[in-house]
Amino acid sequence: MNIFKIILNILFPEQCSCCKTFGVKLCSVCARKLQQEFFPAKYSMPSGTLNREIELVSAFIYRDTAAVLIKNFKFANFRTCSQILASFIKRALEIYTNLNFDIITFVPMHNIKKQNLGRDHAEDIAKALSKELKIPIANVLVKNKNNLVQKRLSLVDRTLNVKNAFETVLDVSDLNIALVDDICTTGITLTECAQQILNMGALNVTCVSFAKVLKI
Repeated sequence: MNIFKIILNILFPEQCSCCKTFGVKLCSVCARKLQQEFFPAKYSMPSGTLNREIELVSAFIYRDTAAVLIKNFKFANFRTCSQILASFIKRALEIYTNLNFDIITFVPMHNIKKQNLGRDHAEDIAKALSKELKIPIANVLVKNKNNLVQKRLSLVDRTLNVKNAFETVLDVSDLNIALVDDICTTGITLTECAQQILNMGALNVTCVSFAKVLKI
């Protein structure tokens, strides 16, 4: 370990991404809890005008230790735990898909929000998953509508809120694509993004999330 890393470890000691115990990125207690909570599942989401179902693969139900982990990742700036999230997502994908994706992409934030936060959560996970699977990542979508936060809205308003909020900016013709988001609540945002990609000629879109909310 070089002197720079030693100084960094002194100034910013590593913490468990769940319980914030110092010394490790994920302590043995939290790792064991996550192994116990691991709940890979595949869900079907209607895709509206395309008259077909879009599949979602998720690694956890949004609760308990998994919920703490994703909250710390998003709101306590535990950026390095994207590798932990991606490793569990990879395991779920290995169960429910053949991993024959051409590219990995993500549900993007609006540029204003990304600039304010200094990062895009879904993009961080997608980059880590790209390394795990050795599949290239690409910016397929841009968000051109700085809309309201979905969690504050009713189901009807959520649908209207994301309508035409995303635009495809890459040629996706005949590609098999994994579309990543951190959490799936209703699936409305993921479905809107998947529809945009499929409308531009993609062969298939598999939605991917670390956790799925079962009730809202």
